Amino acid sequence: AGAPRLLAKLGALLLPVVAFVVFVVLNGSIVVGDKEHHQAVLHWAQLAYLSAAVFAMFGAWGDDGVLSPRYLRAALSLALKPTSMLGCAAAVACTAGVLHKYSLAHPFLLADNRHFTFYVWGRFLGRIPWLKEALAPVYCYCSWFTWRRLGEAQSQLWVLIWLVAATLTLVPAHLIEPRYLTTAVVVAHAHAPERTWTATAVTAAGCILVNAATVALFLYKPFTGVEGGQERWMW
Repeated sequence: AGAPRLLAKLGALLLPVVAFVVFVVLNGSIVVGDKEHHQAVLHWAQLAYLSAAVFAMFGAWGDDGVLSPRYLRAALSLALKPTSMLGCAAAVACTAGVLHKYSLAHPFLLADNRHFTFYVWGRFLGRIPWLKEALAPVYCYCSWFTWRRLGEAQSQLWVLIWLVAATLTLVPAHLIEPRYLTTAVVVAHAHAPERTWTATAVTAAGCILVNAATVALFLYKPFTGVEGGQERWMW
């Protein structure tokens, strides 16, 4: 009796899943549009980028901030505790290995100099030897902090479902596009909001400044592209 009741209450949530399966069968892939240049891949580094994006959107202000002494002490204690030290080292090593093997650069990323990611990859991640791997401890802290903050606001099952959904969305994507992270980031923060108005204001101010700078670059700092036409900066 429990299963039919649960299906009656939550069955509507299965409709998008069924519709997606039907779409993939009829379309032949998950790609909409240019299938040749948007093949599904295993881009596991996307999860590292997601952890950094979610982490960055949590406020730095107050006891719940990303750099608050409370969380830094907890992370340091976990890393130095004899019972968990080996696990932390293994997590960092595995993350470095994943970043080394699965940090992919789509041809569009390497060719389109209008996007900020072109310069992040071309001048840093894709150019400086071992930089990607050296960031593994940072990504691990971002992941741990995100998991902890989400876990304090939601059940572990909710966090796991969020992670699985984000993985299915991001990992097949070859391109590095900040907009791909938007849904996962917004859902995470909507379900684990800042706990003080001060932290919320600081986070909002940071987002406004970044967006204002981006719009200003787009409007007032056009540049001449490779083919001689006028180009504009964008994410």
